[in-house]
Amino acid sequence: MRAELITEKSALLPLPRVEYTMELLCRAAETGSIPDSRLIEIRNGLQKAVQERANMYTAGRSNTVTAEQAKAFYSSILHQLDAVLLLLPDDTAATEMIQQRPLEELLQAGQQRILALFEQAKTDFRAAYPAMEPFMTRHFQELLKSFTVFCTRYDARFHADTKIIDYIYPLIGGKRIMQRGVLGVAAYYAALRRECEFLQCFSQQSVLDVMKRHASRYLMAVSSIPDSVAELVLRQYLAASLTDLDADSLCVSDDAAERLIADYAGHPEAELRLDAEMTLSRFSDQAALFAYLKETLPAVVKSMQHSIDAGQLNHWLLLN
Repeated sequence: MRAELITEKSALLPLPRVEYTMELLCRAAETGSIPDSRLIEIRNGLQKAVQERANMYTAGRSNTVTAEQAKAFYSSILHQLDAVLLLLPDDTAATEMIQQRPLEELLQAGQQRILALFEQAKTDFRAAYPAMEPFMTRHFQELLKSFTVFCTRYDARFHADTKIIDYIYPLIGGKRIMQRGVLGVAAYYAALRRECEFLQCFSQQSVLDVMKRHASRYLMAVSSIPDSVAELVLRQYLAASLTDLDADSLCVSDDAAERLIADYAGHPEAELRLDAEMTLSRFSDQAALFAYLKETLPAVVKSMQHSIDAGQLNHWLLLN
């Protein structure tokens, strides 16, 4: 009976995406979704993989490593499994895969994916950095140092889940990257690339005007802006689009702001979100960018609705 209750409760709550494999195995042990015999087999397989990693680390000179090193190897191996299991649509599919597929096969697939993500992350950052050049801020420029560290020091074999960079440049909607290792870095650099692609959709001068007006509001240099430049532009774009203004100019008048308040103040947030989503159809031919904007939109809409209801839209937007 207890197991049935746990299963029913757990099914309603998707597992966190951090340390995913460990969370998945712990739930399986609680609910019985994976038989004990298979869990023991998985545990033994993980221990074997750690031992093999230790032999590689010592180049065969020793069968033992420190407890700290063994823990790092174990985390690295679980990170490999995360890389594979997180590709699946839900926890049920991930549970079925780890139950049915040989562990060695999953670990090999995970290692291949980690190496692929390592290369993709470098490609994404190398695309994002020059694209950001006209709108460069100190926060973005600082990323170059950690990118160098990532390229030269990331260890996919023994320390795959190491937190190798700091996410010092914010993303649209305050999007947070929770995962460690290459999974986190790849997600972050991909997000940076998408945001830079978004900025490229507008004239350089219109984006610079937004930056200058935002910096002037807070009496700071343009290069000192601590915010996501893409979010500043997205706010202006949404407001202009929702009030039938020229969205490319990124200019929003006082009258337009009043229309936004009249149309959405006191209304359900879902109404504003639906209308905002429709304005994004312009970017639908850029699949990766379109998907990213849709993912980040709810947080932006939430802050916009709050500003409208609180009578603070003039602080959320840059008005002409």
